[in-house]
Amino acid sequence: MKALLQRTPLALKAVALGLIISMLLGGVLNQWQEAQLRHAVMRQLQEELSLHAEHDRQRFDEAVQGLRQVARLLAERPAVAEQLSRPGQLVNFASRPPNHRPSWLPGASTLRAIFHARYALLLNADGLVLDIYQHIPSDRPGLPQELRAPGEQLRMLSHSQSYMTLLDDTPYVLAAESIVANGREYGTLMVASPLDSEFLIAASRLRNGITTTALIEPKSGRIIASGDPLTIPQGSQLEDLKGDFLMLGKSFFDYGASDLELQFTSFIATDRAEQMSSELLELNAHQRSLLLLSLIGAFSLLILWYARRIYRLRRQVLALGDRLVLGLDENHRSGDEIYALERQFRQLADAVQASQQRLREEAKEEREQFALFPAKNPNPVLRVDTHGTLLYANDASAALGLEVGGSVPHEWRKKLQQSLEGDTTAPLEVAVDGRCFSFIPALLEGCDFISLYGMDVTERKRAEEEMRLAEAITHHVLDGIMVTETDGTIRSVNNAFCRMFGLPREELIGSSPAMFRSHRHGPDFYDAMWERLSQQGSWEGEIWNRRSDGQLLPCYSRISAIREPGGRVVSYVAVYSDISEHKATEERLTRMAFHDALTGLPNRLLFQDRLQHALSLSNRHTHKLAVMFVDLDGFKAINDNHGHEAGDQLLQKVAERLLACVRDSDTVSRLGGDEFAVILQDAGEAASLEPLAKKVLQAMQRPFNLEGGEDDEGQLTGQVQACISASIGIAIHPRDGDDAEQLLRSADQAMYEAKRGGKNAYRSAGGHR
Repeated sequence: MKALLQRTPLALKAVALGLIISMLLGGVLNQWQEAQLRHAVMRQLQEELSLHAEHDRQRFDEAVQGLRQVARLLAERPAVAEQLSRPGQLVNFASRPPNHRPSWLPGASTLRAIFHARYALLLNADGLVLDIYQHIPSDRPGLPQELRAPGEQLRMLSHSQSYMTLLDDTPYVLAAESIVANGREYGTLMVASPLDSEFLIAASRLRNGITTTALIEPKSGRIIASGDPLTIPQGSQLEDLKGDFLMLGKSFFDYGASDLELQFTSFIATDRAEQMSSELLELNAHQRSLLLLSLIGAFSLLILWYARRIYRLRRQVLALGDRLVLGLDENHRSGDEIYALERQFRQLADAVQASQQRLREEAKEEREQFALFPAKNPNPVLRVDTHGTLLYANDASAALGLEVGGSVPHEWRKKLQQSLEGDTTAPLEVAVDGRCFSFIPALLEGCDFISLYGMDVTERKRAEEEMRLAEAITHHVLDGIMVTETDGTIRSVNNAFCRMFGLPREELIGSSPAMFRSHRHGPDFYDAMWERLSQQGSWEGEIWNRRSDGQLLPCYSRISAIREPGGRVVSYVAVYSDISEHKATEERLTRMAFHDALTGLPNRLLFQDRLQHALSLSNRHTHKLAVMFVDLDGFKAINDNHGHEAGDQLLQKVAERLLACVRDSDTVSRLGGDEFAVILQDAGEAASLEPLAKKVLQAMQRPFNLEGGEDDEGQLTGQVQACISASIGIAIHPRDGDDAEQLLRSADQAMYEAKRGGKNAYRSAGGHR
């Protein structure tokens, strides 16, 4: 039996074991789950049936709301208001046969067709019945006595849209709507329907469930109405139904001012509930079987996966033995993998032990060969004892000028002693005849000497010094320097670059220069830059960047490509010069050239340029353009009486008030002295400019409070209140001029007309005031 188990493959034994364990475990779980499932199915069935009962109640509510909707629709019909507006007499109930349709009902249908409503009463403003529609089947009683004089019901309905009550010992639901036309209330339309089986059957057409609804008297348990009179007859008792039916949910009515107490209940046949429970259990039994099979399969696959891993491990051991030529036994390459793996590991241990002995012999031979290494080494090799005596020096050490048996220089001994005390192998650097040598000390355990393996590092030291010098220059230069990879990744920056963009070096290294983009340059700008770099290897020009705080930074940049000896580009270096002050100076000079120094308004030169541009737009889009020429009245007296400082303040305040009178798209300019001009875009006709001219005149008439006025002796008086006015001339393009010069001249002449007319006025170049 043992031999048979050893020859059986591990995978087959693993699958068999997995099946046995899974079946035992699955059987125990199946019994426990079936017991739990029965309780869960009954709870789920009760919850589902309760949900159906709640749906039945909602459908009944919708039916009651449908009765309200019928009353509202009928009350909105013009024929009803017209019927009430005509003089009429109270209805004679004996002369109204059942199913008689009055003229104010819909022509294509009746209340019966719209909904199962029994009565519709048309009441006047005093609550008396003027007309009635009644649908009375032959087996049902006639109109209740309470509806022949429905004043009490109408008062209750005034507090709610619906009302439930007992009429002739029968539960009724009532709904009413006021009839209003042209702001006048003519009367009321009342709709009534008994809560009988016919009403519930109509309501059940709105639902889709497996339960049956019924209305019950809570005290007696009598069925008042049923949605299925065949199975639950009207007048039966709850006690008689408990064996054949399950009662689900209890709801009591509370509709507005209702004084009727009824119980709304849903029923389901007991055999139907048992059938549903059986169906759920049967469905879940299939699911449990599928789960059990899945569990068996998953457990078997898991064991098979472990068996596969053991098999692969065995194959790896065999492959290792084949590569190392260990001669593992081929008789154990089949059968039980674990048994074979155990035998193969024992063989592998024996083979490894033999290999270690062979390696020790080979290492001995290598040590003997390594003993010849110092003599043949092209670099200096020395042996120095702990007292600083040179014990050995190869031929390459002749350049050091040392003699075997002599002492090494004092500086050497001091550095060697530090290496011994610190138990480190730090390189020992010495200078001999302008050359620099670096020795690595090697102290072998059990030896009383130190081996020094050296090499000439003169050229390396010179290169490192040059690199340190270049780095120092880079980090102390005032211009920002950035070195990037070919893909744009930042590799190095200097201190000036970090200060220029407000970021530490740690955040910049590894990021992209795209983080500095100001979005003031379009894609064409950067495409042209890279094209120039690829073709010529360099680019320079002005570029706008953005600092880390969001502030714009204008720079003059020079970018160059760094190539390796083969010509391939390996990196890029960019030098940035901050030209913020230069740009600010240019902006100040430009503003001084085109703006008035006192008021900050555009001067005559900028005014002429903007006027020419506005004329071009006006000719292109056929829009009206106007020029308003404003000259101050009484300004010279302010200057003469209170000094030029007060006059300058007055001009500044006049500029502020002019800007407040016009739109942002208009241009206010000071042409010189106390003369101002305004360019009005989309001005319209001359008449449309009159409100603006009046607004400007009123603004100039308000007193100006000036600080620092001068008296006759030139002393500051503290505060002056100046009163002036203005004369305005208006010219419209193209009526008063085709070009800027002619248009401005027309406005100037119109202004003089206003002055000759008494000042504090405006004139149009067309002769209009």
